[in-house]
Amino acid sequence: MLDEPGSNQAPFELRLHDRTIVVRRPLLVGVLNLTPDSFFDGGQYTDPEAAIASARRLILEGADILDIGAESSRPGADPVPLSVELARLNSVLPQILELGAPVSIDTYKPEVAEFTLGLGAHLINDITGLRAEMLEVVSSHKAPAIVMHMAGSPKTMQQAPALTDAATEVFEFLRERIRAAQARDVQTIADVGFGFGKTVHQNLELLRALPRFRQLGVPLLIGTSRKSTLGALTGAAVDDRLTASLATAAHALAHGAAFLRVHDVREHRELIQVSEAIDATQISPARPNTTIQLNGIPVDLKLGVPHQERAQSQRISVDLTLEFPYLGYTDDVADTLDYQHLPKRVQSLCQEEETKLLETLAERIAQPLLRETAASTVCVRIHKPNAASAIGCSDVIVERSFESDRPLVHHAFVALGSNVGDRQRFLDAAISELRRLGMVVRLSTWIETAPEHGQDGPNYLNGVAHLTTELAPVDLLAEFLQIEQRFGRQRGVESSSESSSESASESASPNAQPRTLDLDLLLYDQETIDCEALTVPHPRMHQRDFVLGPLVEIAPDALHPQLGLTAAELLDQLTQASRELGTPAS
Repeated sequence: MLDEPGSNQAPFELRLHDRTIVVRRPLLVGVLNLTPDSFFDGGQYTDPEAAIASARRLILEGADILDIGAESSRPGADPVPLSVELARLNSVLPQILELGAPVSIDTYKPEVAEFTLGLGAHLINDITGLRAEMLEVVSSHKAPAIVMHMAGSPKTMQQAPALTDAATEVFEFLRERIRAAQARDVQTIADVGFGFGKTVHQNLELLRALPRFRQLGVPLLIGTSRKSTLGALTGAAVDDRLTASLATAAHALAHGAAFLRVHDVREHRELIQVSEAIDATQISPARPNTTIQLNGIPVDLKLGVPHQERAQSQRISVDLTLEFPYLGYTDDVADTLDYQHLPKRVQSLCQEEETKLLETLAERIAQPLLRETAASTVCVRIHKPNAASAIGCSDVIVERSFESDRPLVHHAFVALGSNVGDRQRFLDAAISELRRLGMVVRLSTWIETAPEHGQDGPNYLNGVAHLTTELAPVDLLAEFLQIEQRFGRQRGVESSSESSSESASESASPNAQPRTLDLDLLLYDQETIDCEALTVPHPRMHQRDFVLGPLVEIAPDALHPQLGLTAAELLDQLTQASRELGTPAS
């Protein structure tokens, strides 16, 4: 069965040489062209310093992966000598890799793939579909590859596109190349090749057929950003195609795209952010669940395992319990569930087809109601009194509960700090890692502060990020510890739980240890957690102006669940106390 529009793709792992990314949401692949002749940004980043600055900007705007190309593949482009492509990449790739984001190399030359993977690049984006020589290279490096379909070559592909059944031909090509890659244990991402040897109609046909391409069994990457088909549809010049790009990206997201390759990262990040907010069930933990029960719904139907039992209709009774995380918080009927229709809906679901087992019937009732009511849990309890009398008891009851698989989005505020080495690089890399865990909604400016309470050591760069995530607090803590370790955090005598709760050594001598990277979980929804591994809210956040200042910048109304004060009120309180004592806030 084809996926329905808006269906969510199950999480999958993207295996890179230095990390494994668990992909829970669509990822943004930011385009960085080092070429003088690319169709949109050609010539802007031929200078190495400009290219590195652009890479940093793309990461901060929300790029999960950087896709670097040193040879244009625009329609009509001439091939570039191998030496030129290698020189362009060599001038910037080592510095860009230091920024911490995964890097894809957009090339069809095996020699370029070999060179860049050797430098530390993470995956290859091959517009020619991963031919034998390229497959050999990525297999030897155990690197993933983006496998794209192109009809012809960039020089001539748009002169006379030759596809007759675009969706079928592209599907068959990608399936064959993916199978070849799987035989070599190469992880692949499929790209239908929008704009590469296709007519405007064929490009649209491929977008309509995206549910079919999900049957390839690998993640899909879609790259429509600012391409000529969008200009043909709207009449807009390349500089004015952002709106059209966002429209096609929204369609791709709704039909299961796992990656979007884009020039305009910030705008596409906001698109994903809003799309996920619409799709997700967002729960405010301060609000209790609402339970609605309807008991004793009568249903007459033919039911049972023996044929003679199903020969005539019998009466059963259905009890229905629905739980909602957000319901009835005003006195407006529109803010609750209109349950008057539910008894007839249950009776209708029971009559759809003949059933032998009560367990099957319970599922047939519950699953549609999960979708139709937006309940988080539906419990169906079925009474079958006829069966009870036959075996000498008063009632036979089968009960089954079903939970919604809609993702829960949680709001976390994370403090970040660094006072060792290239502090800015470490913090930029940390933000890239946080985007792997969810959506970075807002990021404060970085501020420089001295170590706490006059401790010796270099100054810190500090900031706060607002993260929306599906991960539980303890899972976030585990991820934070791994990120810190990945970037060389030396803990020494520090507690392994220090990322979110104070160790004894730090309580006595806060910020005494030099740190390449320090991640603290400040707030998580409105939860209060106090266990051996984790303390939330962070026990010292209300005493630290270098935490409260950045937090107020991005979320002044963020509420401390224990103190009952907002971040802005806590900062005012701390500032006033410092004035009265004549000492700076710590």
